[in-house]
Amino acid sequence: MDENTCDVFKHTVDWVVENAITTATFHVLTPYSGTQLYAHMEKADRIINKNWDMYDTRHVVTKLLT
Repeated sequence: MDENTCDVFKHTVDWVVENAITTATFHVLTPYSGTQLYAHMEKADRIINKNWDMYDTRHVVTKLLT
């Protein structure tokens, strides 16, 4: 999320450990074509990559709000 800092990663891991979660996976926010999120990101000129092979929740395809 735009308002997050790098601290979000430590807080998330701490929460996972404190709650005894045995398996956790984390993914990049991915605005898939045809969704409201994609339309919003495109309108804000935040889509930086239109190589659909990269839209896999592992690659960043948008830029941060500045």
